Amino acid sequence: MSKLFKPKKDFTPWYLTTGLVLALLIGIQYISAVPDAGFWIAIGGIFLFFNVLFFLTFTTTSYKITGTDFKYRCLFLFGTIDINKIHKLEIGRTLWVGTKPATGRNGVIIYYNKYDEIYISPENNDDFVRSIQEINPAIELIYHKPSS
Repeated sequence: MSKLFKPKKDFTPWYLTTGLVLALLIGIQYISAVPDAGFWIAIGGIFLFFNVLFFLTFTTTSYKITGTDFKYRCLFLFGTIDINKIHKLEIGRTLWVGTKPATGRNGVIIYYNKYDEIYISPENNDDFVRSIQEINPAIELIYHKPSS
């Protein structure tokens, strides 16, 4: 048995990163007060790099349950977690620091082994939780009201 879960896609990080990089680069250009065509070419290159990075992140992220294993992949970050070692799920919350093979907010934080945790953002949290609980019904569930 194998079940694939699509990731939730949230473009907020792209908007924030683009805005911050643009503000920083324009600020640097304003402080230096020297109009330079090479500078604007560098800005274009940086934007192209970030856009390609975000595109690859959105197209490579996937989650799959195969037997008793949960497999995740996001660009260069991938791994497998034994579902029987998962002891807690926090649903509707976002992990801001740590391992995050995710493309959206208000996903699921998976606590496994003794101290390990990972954040994922399946398109439908409830379907994902239901599929995990079919394999390991002893998992503690903590629901949070999603923030906007």
